[in-house]
Amino acid sequence: MKKRIYHASEVAKGGEKARKTVFCETDATSCAVWVVRAGQEVAAHAHTKSDDVWVCLQGEGMFYLDKDDASATEKTADALLKNKEQAKFKSERPAKYRQISVKKGDVIISAKGECHGMKNTGKEDFIFISVIAPLPADYVALG
Repeated sequence: MKKRIYHASEVAKGGEKARKTVFCETDATSCAVWVVRAGQEVAAHAHTKSDDVWVCLQGEGMFYLDKDDASATEKTADALLKNKEQAKFKSERPAKYRQISVKKGDVIISAKGECHGMKNTGKEDFIFISVIAPLPADYVALG
């Protein structure tokens, strides 16, 4: 029988950098648990063909999103790649990005083409589940 129930605490693994552990994948969806230790970050990025939903299980941090909060339908892969050249992203100097506080219990929806990333600003590990669909998902680094 195919495994259908997972316990985040059993698959979550931390490391010297923010760590993503994929624990389930179907033809259409990928599920991963992320462990972001204090001071670590998930770099600002986007997916041009997939949505990414984060369910925050533990901790607190600052979530990165587009400064202008443009809709995903206004963005294309070309526009995202061009923006990469313009936005020299540093978490200490987020000129091209807005930051909003996120914490345990929050659910964050990033539609295709929308910037997302985060920095753990708390003292404990920030742990979240990421669900990406549809697959295959691409990755456009924004900084």
